[in-house]
Amino acid sequence: MKALSADTIRILSSSQVITSVVNVVKELLENSLDAGASSVDVKLENYGLDRIEVRDNGSGIHARDTAVMAMRHYTSKISSHQDLERLETYGFRGEALGSLCAVAEVVITTKTAGDDISTRYTLDLTGKVISQKPSHLGQGTTVCALKLFKNLPVRRQFYSNARKCKEELKKVQDVLMAYAIIKPELRVTCTHNKAVVWQKARVSDHRTALLAALGTSCVANLLPLHHRQEQPQITIDGYFPKPGSDFALTSSSNPDRTFIFVNDRPVRDKDLLKVVRQQYNSQAGRDSSHSRCPMLMMSITVPPRAVDVNLTPDKTQVMLHHREAVLSAVEAMLVSLYGPQTSCGPAPPDTSCGPAPPGTSCDPAPPGTSCDPAPPGASCDPAPPDASCDPAPPGTSCDPATDVAPPGSVLEGLWAGPGPESLITHGQASCHRDPRAGTPDLDRTANTSSSSSSDDWLLNRSLCGSEADSSVARDDVLLSCAGLSDLASASGPGQDLGGGAAEVPADRWSAGRAFRDRDTGNIWSP
Repeated sequence: MKALSADTIRILSSSQVITSVVNVVKELLENSLDAGASSVDVKLENYGLDRIEVRDNGSGIHARDTAVMAMRHYTSKISSHQDLERLETYGFRGEALGSLCAVAEVVITTKTAGDDISTRYTLDLTGKVISQKPSHLGQGTTVCALKLFKNLPVRRQFYSNARKCKEELKKVQDVLMAYAIIKPELRVTCTHNKAVVWQKARVSDHRTALLAALGTSCVANLLPLHHRQEQPQITIDGYFPKPGSDFALTSSSNPDRTFIFVNDRPVRDKDLLKVVRQQYNSQAGRDSSHSRCPMLMMSITVPPRAVDVNLTPDKTQVMLHHREAVLSAVEAMLVSLYGPQTSCGPAPPDTSCGPAPPGTSCDPAPPGTSCDPAPPGASCDPAPPDASCDPAPPGTSCDPATDVAPPGSVLEGLWAGPGPESLITHGQASCHRDPRAGTPDLDRTANTSSSSSSDDWLLNRSLCGSEADSSVARDDVLLSCAGLSDLASASGPGQDLGGGAAEVPADRWSAGRAFRDRDTGNIWSP
């Protein structure tokens, strides 16, 4: 076992800090914001591979610090680990410039308010100053990185694909948008090959800053929300889509426009994003497989000691001390906006699911029952236990709630009859009058079968209980399809089958003249 060389350690650690073009822009932008800049210009050439330049109007770097400004772990932001409990800056490790020097050629030009002119410094791969000369630039700092990943051929080859380059340029724009939103007073411009990609002027508030990022149509559908609690200390501010707003205007299939901040730092937190997505999508009844990411801005503020930002090299993930409390606070705030999540669960006793939209249903109903509202004066009782639902003859229906003969079928003409005989089904029908109507129940059984040797249809009719009330109307009953009773018989044509039922020719059946009056023997006419 042997120790790695200093150059090997440098390239290994630097390539973890500087991982992409967007990572370079993010690190340099944070340095500008920590220097108090109110204007930042980002210029890219060849998607940043040939040149990345970030210029600001911040406080600049003092001449006494320029010798070590790019040395690893030199920083003016903290002095010890305990300072992280009071951290108010974006950077604190002192790694960005030193790591950039290891993977690119770096030139820094800077001027403070007390300097007469600016100075241009050229650095080597270790971060040491190898030359300097006067410059004409004004107050602030300009960092220029040339030939990015010049000594990492595999990583540079990754950007040889045009699609990858365009994706990286979009990521740069997304990062600039995030900081421009949380810092409304910041002016930002981004150019690629001298063409403006995105820009934002100085504005007075977050809502106006959102206009440059999300557009007028989206921001018009956002509402401001504020939440504050003391134990633990949590403050939440932001702009969220209005309840019932158009999904096309206020949501996206990816979270690129869901801007979440913790102590003004853009973060990627899957738990916070999950809560936001669930509450937003619940208002439209969308399930998790079809959920979309809302376009919003949410800023969470907690005491610096209650958050750990030193988790990943890019500092986009944080650890919250009172994580569950923060998630609960976010959820409670969104519930106050969108209402509690609803679902179609089991109906309580003695209640009905109510009319459901076409093509939808509540929970599965027990066999033989229906969850639809029964017509006036009728009830929806389960079918008898001994009933079955065998295949119905062609052209007939077996719908428990609407047992109506389809147009053009052999049963169509039978619904127009004047009395109870006009209410038939191809299965066993159990019809119950409303007890309040004071009329005895009617039980009818209509069985049909088709013979392979003829087109004749057979009807077996029986009236059960007391005398039937011929005034029973179609909409006063609910027919329950319990199945077909097989009445296939070897009896010859014209043979009386008992109970007053006889074989009826197909032409009479289809014409609706399939019944005889029990008292007079006359054929019912439709």
